Amino acid sequence: MLFLYPLIVVNKKKFISEHERTNDMAYKVGSIQINTTIQAPHGTYQLSEQERDFEIGQGVVIPAVVSIRGNTRFRGIAFVKSLDERISILETSSFFEDPNERADDLRAIEHTLKEHYKKEKFTVPWGSYDEMVGAFKGTIVREALEIAGSKERAALALGMKGHLIEDWKARYGQVKPANGNEEFSAVIPLGNYQEMSQSFERELLAKVYRESGQSKALAAQRLSMPRMTFSERGRRVGIFEQEETEVSENVSVPVGTYTQMVSWYARTVLKDALDVTEKNGRRSKTEAARLVGLTGKTFEQRWRRLEGFSYDAKEKLEFTVTGSTGDERVEDFERQLLKKYFSESGNNQSEAAEKLKMARSTLSARLKQLGIVMREEHKED
Repeated sequence: MLFLYPLIVVNKKKFISEHERTNDMAYKVGSIQINTTIQAPHGTYQLSEQERDFEIGQGVVIPAVVSIRGNTRFRGIAFVKSLDERISILETSSFFEDPNERADDLRAIEHTLKEHYKKEKFTVPWGSYDEMVGAFKGTIVREALEIAGSKERAALALGMKGHLIEDWKARYGQVKPANGNEEFSAVIPLGNYQEMSQSFERELLAKVYRESGQSKALAAQRLSMPRMTFSERGRRVGIFEQEETEVSENVSVPVGTYTQMVSWYARTVLKDALDVTEKNGRRSKTEAARLVGLTGKTFEQRWRRLEGFSYDAKEKLEFTVTGSTGDERVEDFERQLLKKYFSESGNNQSEAAEKLKMARSTLSARLKQLGIVMREEHKED
């Protein structure tokens, strides 16, 4: 049926409308071929892509040509030119008695084609979170510039200001992450720059989060980003249906030096996780590591260092500690411990450090690292 194609003529570079943008706007037609059967209001239709970037004369192409095979009532060819315009459908046979039924089915076909071709598969080499997101952003900016033919039209298609697109090209154009042959692929809806970037981030974060056993700590480690940053971006793009359930536990710690008490509780967290996994007299370090949000290697190293740790003390300190992972619980314990000693020392860092048997500079550094702001009061002689 190729002789029918020249009846529809379209310029590839005229991919955006000069008029008001619509919700179907996209800077290109997706490259994933369609081959599906749909149930329209009045019939069943097989949609199958036949040609890609079909050229009609010099410089004139149709991004996708799709055959439409229905029941004996309708057959035709759809010319998917751009997603901000109506899709042209050339009927090769049509036997609808009711024109309203025909219109209903054509609307269903057009809707299916637009929904399909407004999605695209993007693949980037595996690297850190920043590297992969940067590579994706560079890809869509370069593609928009190539298809549009000018930075002004590319910026319009991506929903950006014209003078910014060169900055984006310079920023992300050279990002080339590499980690062996591993890659990350995501199928996302085509749209403006902000929408596509957010969709790509959502797919990336969600995939790594799932593969890390829904451990934020492990997911952040795999993406070479701070856990807090992973949590914040995950919430922003909506990958968490609900926050991870926090563990709350009462802790009775033998009084000792700062290092002794923190090490004692860190060991307790690891030991409790191991005890939970005990079955038939055997404990699984791999499963225990997952429970506290650590890699197996990190768990092994910490347990080797803390397994034999102990000290004697009759006096105990009581705390209620919360956190989603082992590290979060240890950090919460440490924060409460420092606040308690600082307060009981009259907000005097020197006295608090002396009681905890740690250098004043070390106490000051830990307060800062844990985000504890305490107003120090200096005692008069």
